[in-house]
Amino acid sequence: MRSPPPILPPQLFQWTVLVFVLLHFFLVV
Repeated sequence: MRSPPPILPPQLFQWTVLVFVLLHFFLVV
């Protein structure tokens, strides 16, 4: 059994963007 290539779920991408935006916000403020 071969494991399929790891595909990032959209939820993880959404969390990454959210964290990035929050970090940017805290850096600006």
